[in-house]
Amino acid sequence: MEPKAYIKQKTILENSLFPTPEFAQNLFIENLKTKGLLLVAPHLKVFIKDQASLIRPYFKNMTVLISRPYFSSFALRLPYIKKQFSYLEMAEKTCNETAKNYEVISSKFFTLPINEMQKRNCYLASQNCIKVLSKNAINFDIVHAHFLGNGFIGAKLKSFFGKPLVVTAHGGDVYDLPFRNNWYNVIARYVLNEADQVITVSQFNAEKLLSLGVSTSKLHVIPNGYSEKLFILLALFPPNVKVCKFCVSVEKNPTISGIFSSVVLKAFSVSIFR
Repeated sequence: MEPKAYIKQKTILENSLFPTPEFAQNLFIENLKTKGLLLVAPHLKVFIKDQASLIRPYFKNMTVLISRPYFSSFALRLPYIKKQFSYLEMAEKTCNETAKNYEVISSKFFTLPINEMQKRNCYLASQNCIKVLSKNAINFDIVHAHFLGNGFIGAKLKSFFGKPLVVTAHGGDVYDLPFRNNWYNVIARYVLNEADQVITVSQFNAEKLLSLGVSTSKLHVIPNGYSEKLFILLALFPPNVKVCKFCVSVEKNPTISGIFSSVVLKAFSVSIFR
């Protein structure tokens, strides 16, 4: 059975393709399976892959577009590059995988790992993505971009190809980057204005997006889902027993668990010991 979050995401994609909810409801299965989905993402791993795999059956085809700067294999091993472009390792793995039911297109653009070039990267990436999609004659009917940075690419693709755009804003791209400086703020506002539908994962993020000017009519909060194969309802066990697939503990010997990427920004240690 599909998680409710993914059913709702499917509905939002559906509403971006069809003019009215009634029309979409009546013709969803028949029409959506004739459409192509272009997924613009930094990689196809972890939560992005989970979502994509659940949405994929409802489209005729799905193409994953990975935009990344071109660096040599030697440069990719340098600590500075790893820090500034932390997603590149997962992007590389995505592009090297053999996909079974979707196509992966890699779009590489030349840049330099210096601050002066960062403001140009989104424009360079967008231009190259348009060239790659045109050269490979990729057919798609809707663009779904993950993170506001890729949303900029999605907005340019929407403008060039005339396709509707859905943007999923996840975390730091919502509550951090747009408020660092005026340039990031302008980019975020542009993406949110161009998107036909905007998804985010929490009410906190939604409030940040509203402060950036996104319309309430196209903003949707869909929390990240979870796999019932990995997590068990605690209600099935006595109150003093904590259970997950990997550990069992009791109150006299408590275990604190967290599911998140191990970055300082998550402040897990602070939340435990404050």
